[in-house]
Amino acid sequence: MLANYEKLSAGAVNRRRSIKKNGFLSIKVALPSIEEQRKIARTLHLVRRFIEQQERVIERLAEFKKRLLHQVLTHGLYDEPQKQTDFGPVPQSWKLVTFSEAVRIKNGQVDPRQAPYREMLHVGPENIESGTGCLAELRTNAELQISSGNYHFMPGDILYSKIRPYLNKVALADFEGTCSADMYPLRPNDSNFERTFLFQLLLSDAFNKQAVPLQNRTGIPKINRIQLGSISLPRPPLGEQSLIGEMLNLCDKKFYVLRRKHAVLTAFARTLLHELITARIRVHNFDVSAIEMAAHD
Repeated sequence: MLANYEKLSAGAVNRRRSIKKNGFLSIKVALPSIEEQRKIARTLHLVRRFIEQQERVIERLAEFKKRLLHQVLTHGLYDEPQKQTDFGPVPQSWKLVTFSEAVRIKNGQVDPRQAPYREMLHVGPENIESGTGCLAELRTNAELQISSGNYHFMPGDILYSKIRPYLNKVALADFEGTCSADMYPLRPNDSNFERTFLFQLLLSDAFNKQAVPLQNRTGIPKINRIQLGSISLPRPPLGEQSLIGEMLNLCDKKFYVLRRKHAVLTAFARTLLHELITARIRVHNFDVSAIEMAAHD
């Protein structure tokens, strides 16, 4: 049907393509029997229900991770007495340091048009999902034809978007690449911070609540190095940092698996719709009861 629409749509290249009423009414569509239409609708409804079930699981896991992060940052792993700090309530034994004491912000930009950077993956704020650290739709500098200066980062570096800090866009890189100058590549200054814990710390609401009021109010909201460096960070003992980081990392791994599964199911639903509507496959080839059972699991 899409091919027919493209053939019948009219308009110059620099204008919106459109289709006239008579042309639209002339498009031929496959018309199965009423019984087969009902079966197709039922099958697609069950697949959609299964996808929605996955979405609810993802939402619940994201909410659980958020609560867990808040719990461990305010109570620690040993439920010790708390103290009030600029970061918020934290366990009594945890030290408090400034961002500039704990974290080094990368200096010096590279030309993404030159080797070896041109073939590296490029990360911009638009590639990081707000509040989760998920990276999506990455391409190389050459593919994107990036020409402005970038920062070079290494595996284990934390990428923080200084643009619109209220969006809370932070990612932990597991590959070498370059990022937009709208981002800061970060790494711990010394061995007093474990990288996974620091990444989770920067994703927290408590950190973001300190960052947002510091953003510039003119033009595009952003936070500079000096402002970022003034933020307070709690520093637990390294052993506790490692345990917290591992625990939260397990949530992230489960989250990523569920997201990939959801993407596969969504792609399957689109393909199934096309194949059933065009009669390339027939609905009687499907075990609808099996789909229905999966949707109720």
